Amino acid sequence: TTEGKDVTWQESYGPSGDQSRAVVNGLKADYVNFSLEGDVTRLVKAGLVAEDWKSGPTKGIVSDSAVVIVVQKGNPLGIKDWSDLTKPGVKIVTPNPASSGSARWNILAAYQQVIANGGTDAEAKAYLTKFFDHVAALPGSGRDATNAFLQGSANVLISYENEAILARQSGEDFDYILPAATLKIE
Repeated sequence: TTEGKDVTWQESYGPSGDQSRAVVNGLKADYVNFSLEGDVTRLVKAGLVAEDWKSGPTKGIVSDSAVVIVVQKGNPLGIKDWSDLTKPGVKIVTPNPASSGSARWNILAAYQQVIANGGTDAEAKAYLTKFFDHVAALPGSGRDATNAFLQGSANVLISYENEAILARQSGEDFDYILPAATLKIE
């Protein structure tokens, strides 16, 4: 529209926490989209975002997604759900939970699917141990994890569904599974 004719976008991508710290340290931003509430809270504490940021009709949520299991085209390993990820030959890439908000959602989804299927906390912890035995790479961000998967460092990627959709829209060729037990990410 004429009102937006002089609007420009300068995009910045990376781990949610890194992006939040960059804004606190002076990166100019009118719009931010973070993985975790704590990344917005950091901006509130710095006086850059109003304390009532989540009081509006959307509660501060600008998008949602779900944790999915991305596999090579044709799903050669026959992966159907989380239980298949701990079978021999499966190599997983997921972002590093120390740096990536998406990684924290991924790990929570892996843990919670055990609970959702009637398991105990001890069984969920045991599943995560097996899961991490199959992790071949822990890149710093969700986007870096997608790139690592596409470059062949693993045969499974744990990701946001919207990240998988974006990669496919950009011409990448793979399949993904929305497991019966997963998390909605807001």
